Amino acid sequence: MTGFKMKKTVNTVWYLNLAVADFIFVAFLPFSATNLALDFHWPFGKFMCKLNSMIIILNMFASVYILVLISVDRCVSVVWPVWVQNNQNVRKALFVSLGVWGVALIIGFIYFIIMDTEQACENENKTLCLKSYSISDDYNPESPNILRQFHRPPIVIARFLVLFAVPFTIIVPCNAVLIISEENTHWPAS
Repeated sequence: MTGFKMKKTVNTVWYLNLAVADFIFVAFLPFSATNLALDFHWPFGKFMCKLNSMIIILNMFASVYILVLISVDRCVSVVWPVWVQNNQNVRKALFVSLGVWGVALIIGFIYFIIMDTEQACENENKTLCLKSYSISDDYNPESPNILRQFHRPPIVIARFLVLFAVPFTIIVPCNAVLIISEENTHWPAS
């Protein structure tokens, strides 16, 4: 509906991008559900392990930052309505959306590179889809475990900052401004 039936506005650009991000996530959800149902056995091969992980991260980043765009747009529209009317247009919104998708693809591609499949145990017929920090297949099995130990905290901290802390510190003040402006609006008594 948003993409084809509605008039193109800045808001429809934001909501269409949010819908596309969610649709992509839902399209790949059966792979994650199957992985979970099979007790984390990954039957889909290395490429799908990489692609599914990339799509999950791409969706998280794109969805969160499109929600940030929506919050900022609403806030700016309330605080500076004349500026918005003179400077905001669909073309600029499309470029900003493409920027969000571009950054999301770059971050997702990092996961495409580091994800790999690995046998759980020699005597168990179970393949896992997990982060691999080895450079090649010819490595000491202890080496990736040591690298995982040192790389996990920075990755968790970076994801926390990029996917929660930064968006949270933008969305909350924007919505606070909207709430305050709503409370300060005096409607005539009917």
